Amino acid sequence: MSPGALAPFTFNPELELVIDPVLFERYSDIAFNAGTLTETIVLNAEDYRTIVKPQEFSFIL
Repeated sequence: MSPGALAPFTFNPELELVIDPVLFERYSDIAFNAGTLTETIVLNAEDYRTIVKPQEFSFIL
């Protein structure tokens, strides 16, 4: 990965991925970098939710 590139996955079991569930309500697809600053991946939001199984937490009360 390049400096400044942040993957939307965690491969460390001690790191918990937290996502606001509004993301899944607002968007049908999620775009993120592919570990570089020049490549982009687009993934269906529900597929992402199924694969990643993030902890969902509303950041706006």
